[in-house]
Amino acid sequence: EKHSATLKGSLEALKARCTNIKEQIVHINRTHAQLKRRLLDVLRKVELARCMNQPLQADEQVAIGKLVNLQKQLEHAKAMLVNMYEKSQSMPPPRPVHVTSIPPKEKLLPVLKEHRETIEIMTKTTKLDMRDVNLIQTRVSQ
Repeated sequence: EKHSATLKGSLEALKARCTNIKEQIVHINRTHAQLKRRLLDVLRKVELARCMNQPLQADEQVAIGKLVNLQKQLEHAKAMLVNMYEKSQSMPPPRPVHVTSIPPKEKLLPVLKEHRETIEIMTKTTKLDMRDVNLIQTRVSQ
């Protein structure tokens, strides 16, 4: 009974500490967000003050040129998509496709065997031709 009372007391103390820690985390997160906002505001003001009445630097001009080029490409792509959409709307609906049936295996097997044999003959011929070409190359290079 003493142990259960001790454990209950410890449990209550841990719950209280857990609640306290959660509150501290919320407070720290809120403080962090405020400090982050303030830092961004300061950085924005510093950047504005730095760039006030200053001509654009070369890299900034290059970046602007690239952005303008990308914007033109996007506008061109958009125009093409609009054009394609309009054409697709004026087209008649597609006709249903009729699937032809596959011939039975008895008819397919001889045709496939013939094709395989032809491919094997062509492969052998190609290998022989490659061998001949290699022989000719070695004789020419000597």
